[in-house]
Amino acid sequence: PVVGGDMVHEGFTKEDNGYLEDSSPQKMYLDGADMGAMHFVIPCTRLDRMRIYCRRLESMVSNPVLFVTGVGLDVCDDLIKACEVVKQHKSYAIIGKEITGEEDYRNAAQDIWKKMPVSGE
Repeated sequence: PVVGGDMVHEGFTKEDNGYLEDSSPQKMYLDGADMGAMHFVIPCTRLDRMRIYCRRLESMVSNPVLFVTGVGLDVCDDLIKACEVVKQHKSYAIIGKEITGEEDYRNAAQDIWKKMPVSGE
């Protein structure tokens, strides 16, 4: 299974005028890890939360695999810092509307790639 917990759009947790308790996303990750999950989707839009989730998961799961959402030019708080947070883990960037929402998909993808610290530049 792949466990998701946090979503950072308006209306998800109470702090964002939503329905779920603010602690619910972290509980989802921890419950998933407790049940044996090794794959997790985490947003890079809030680095403070990313750090907490990574620390908690790595204390519970040997070699967690992370799928990072929100990777885009103007979406992630700081893409380089987000990559630093997950660099010790097997991790993959999930890029969707940051490319498909643009007229020139190729250019949008290249712009994101240039911002990635693994781009070789």
